[in-house]
Formats: sequence, C-alpha cells, structure tokens
Amino acid sequence: MNKKNYYFTSIFLAILMSLTACGPRFYKNRFNIGSSYKKWVKEIGLFSHENINVWRYVEDKGKIELEINYDNGLEGYKELSEIINAHNKFVEENPDYFPDDIAIDIINIDGSEWINSFFGNFTKDDIYPAELGINCNSKMQFVSINIGECLGEELEPTDDIHFCVPVVILGCDYVPSNEEYAFLTEFDKAEQIIFSYEDDNYDKDEVGKAIKAYLPNVEIYESVYDGEHSHLQKIQ
Repeated sequence: MNKKNYYFTSIFLAILMSLTACGPRFYKNRFNIGSSYKKWVKEIGLFSHENINVWRYVEDKGKIELEINYDNGLEGYKELSEIINAHNKFVEENPDYFPDDIAIDIINIDGSEWINSFFGNFTKDDIYPAELGINCNSKMQFVSINIGECLGEELEPTDDIHFCVPVVILGCDYVPSNEEYAFLTEFDKAEQIIFSYEDDNYDKDEVGKAIKAYLPNVEIYESVYDGEHSHLQKIQ
C-alpha cells in the first residue's frame, strides 16, 4: 500500500503521533525551515499569519511534508484555510514550479500532534484519480477528515471559512448524524465526497442524502476494500 493510499483510510487519522508534552516546543521559522521553495513559502503566507505555527517541515526527492498547528480556535483555522487556498492559487499561477508528480502533504495537527485533517495532492501512484476522472497536479486536491476523532474547530460550521479543495474524504468509527455533516459547507467548492465508516450498519443512500443537504451538487462515493485494494462505489 503506498503512502497516500494509507492516508485515505480512516484509521490513519486516529493515530496519535509522538507526544511533546514535556519540554519546550520549537517551531520552524522563515530562517530555519530549510526549504528549496522559498518563493512558495513566501507567497502562501506560511510565516505571515499571526496564529500559524510550522511544527515540522520535511523535504525530500519527490516529497514535501508540512505540519501546521494553529492557535486561537476559528481564527487560526481560518488562517490555515488561507494557506491552503493560497497554495492552490500559487500552483495555478506557477504550473511548472514544482517537479512533476511531487507529493505535497499539508497536515493540520493540534497541540499534542493529533492529526485533525490532512490535505494533499494526487500522484500517479494513487488509485482514486482515475476513478474520479481527476488529473494529478501539485494543488491540494483532497482533504481527509475523521469525523469521530477530530479534536479541533474543524467540525464547527462557520460562514467565514472556505477551502477550495475538490475532494473530501470522510472517515469515522460510527455513522455520523445528519447534523455532523454541517461543517461540509466550508468545502463549498468540493466536487466529490468519499466516505468510509467502520460501522457498516447504515443505509448508504441515507448517508448520501445527509451529505447533499449541505453540498447538493457533489458526487458521493463509498470507499470499498476488496481485501487487496480500495476502490470507489458511486452512491449518488
């Protein structure tokens, strides 16, 4: 299973990363981030937001992994949305800036390094783009959120926050209530929703109706694991 497909599972977002409760925290800054992509760092405003902390930055051949922690609740979460949207605008305006098929991950973590949401792009190694009819590029093309494990403001609906991300991947260890999908209005540019719930005792059509109450124009898919691979089954 490749790295990105592993992130698609709901289990991934329930993993508690190494705790840093003891000792001081040292965030990255514009001087020590060690990025080869200085123009990108500047233009997405990575260090120009009051409530954004860059916890970790890893750059390797074919990969960028950025961990962001925000302060001050919805104010910080809004700034995170601004960075995600600025990244997509940057890629649109600079289509040849990043190498072909680079994997770019922007991970939204809380103070204990619990993953609240995971943003990424599709690459040729991923199985979903062909099924969705999506061309791989360097934009943030999907977000993965575990409704049952999210600990921040990510599930609190607000009219002030909008993410320009086309695919939303939902995981949960139970079947969410209709009201728990209200935060999806923040992803009003979404074109496809993919869900995968551990509790399989639910009506798939009812899940689709609950989602479409907030995003009426999206396509909805269930992620189905056949014992070897995950594939998509269109619901609505």
